[in-house]
Amino acid sequence: MFIRVPSRHMRTHTGEKPFSCAVCSKSFSTKSDMKTHVETHSGQKPFGCTVCGETFTLKQYLKIHMKRHFADKPFSCTVCAKRFFTKAHLKTHMRTHTGEKPFSCEVCGRCFFCKRDVRTHMRTHTGEKPFTCPVCNKGFSTKATNGRFATLTCLLSWDKIRPFPKMQRELFLIL
Repeated sequence: MFIRVPSRHMRTHTGEKPFSCAVCSKSFSTKSDMKTHVETHSGQKPFGCTVCGETFTLKQYLKIHMKRHFADKPFSCTVCAKRFFTKAHLKTHMRTHTGEKPFSCEVCGRCFFCKRDVRTHMRTHTGEKPFTCPVCNKGFSTKATNGRFATLTCLLSWDKIRPFPKMQRELFLIL
């Protein structure tokens, strides 16, 4: 009897990632994970939230987002009792209590609680500004800074803001 070695499963143990994204060179252990990732480079966000209108590159991101509207927060911090949608979010939060910062910038060595913060920080070195104000097209390194700028600085162009319901909500919260 011949038993095929489940190489895909074995990669979870070995850490091997033989599939690379042609755009950014990020590596993956499965071809399907790599294909899913490649879709994020298209710039298209075809999956929209029916509640708030936010759009996403992948269906799985929309599903995670929808939990924020409808699901409870089953994961609770044992230190401060703050609740989270996912176990991963709780794990990241716990680092604020322990002080653990396992992710570091390869350029300057600054350490962070989560990988996302390192990616955002890298923009200070690269000068990348992927978020633009829909009113004046000024570029920003973070989505939050872009939103604050657009609602505070470009209010005189209300006709341009009207198609963006999320910005309208932020504006009313500020005023």
